[in-house]
Parts: sequence; structure tokens; C-alpha cells
Amino acid sequence: PVQWPPEGTEEIPEGAILEWREAFDEFYRFASAALRRGMMLHFDYGEERDKLNPQGTLRTFFRHRLGDDPLTHLGEQDITASVDFSHLVRLGQQYHFQSRLLGQRQYLIERGILQKVALRFEGTPPDPPGVIQEKLAVKDLVIPGGISDHFKVLIQERAGAAGLVEH
Repeated sequence: PVQWPPEGTEEIPEGAILEWREAFDEFYRFASAALRRGMMLHFDYGEERDKLNPQGTLRTFFRHRLGDDPLTHLGEQDITASVDFSHLVRLGQQYHFQSRLLGQRQYLIERGILQKVALRFEGTPPDPPGVIQEKLAVKDLVIPGGISDHFKVLIQERAGAAGLVEH
């Protein structure tokens, strides 16, 4: 059964626009039945509930700029919502998943992106065509102020999985 209003929304200001996806509940029920041991990775824009915009989670992107008015630039902007990762962590707990929430940069660095990039460019001339663009793309992933500032990674594992994580 879906809880309404969603837990924690009692203090949301009137007129706020939030994301709420009933499918999350159904997905966790399915994942719990199908995944006795293993890992789920969730990559998305979002935050924990206390860090989300109190006016709502709706976001727009127009020419790579963040906005919050879905009625401007009609048909020309992307409209999305920031994920409430606290909701996913709670669902994970309900279905016996261990959770760990990281920024995308931390996730990539922990998994060796810097070493892999060093190996990728080892022995290449400094500035052949395309290499500069590749290096800049990687830089945006690992340098503060890049795209990774906006993405989170939620790792959720079931007991028995190798390398169980803690929240």
C-alpha cells in the first residue's frame, strides 16, 4: 500500500512541487523477491531529504542552466525532479538492503578512475586531436564544480553479497 501523504512531507510549504513515485515501492518489493544476494546501484540527481529544496524537487534545464519554472521555454527545456534518496534508503531498510550514499566523484575515485585515466593516456602524445576533449570530460567528473557535484550514487546490497556496505 502506498502511504499518502508521503512520510516527511507534513512540513512541505503549500504550492511546493515534489517528486513521488509509487513505482519505487513496487520496484523494491520486486527487487526483494528477486535479489536474495547482490547489489543495486542508483545514479541520479538528488539529495537526502533535509538537503532538498524545501520549495519542491522539480528542476528544469535550459541550455545547461538549472531552473525551476516548468512553464518557461515550453518545449525547449528538460523537466525533471531531484530524487529523494532518503526515501530510497528507507525502502532499502524496509526490504533488508544495506545502503551507502555517495557523491558520484567519490564513487568514481573509490573505484579507481584516476588510475584508469592515467593508464588510458600513458604513452600518448600530449595533445593529439580528441585527447584534450577526453581529458576535459574526465576532469568534469572528478574536479569540484563539475557535473559530479549534482549526481549521487546509492549502493544497496543484500546480506550475503560480497563486500557488504554500511550506512
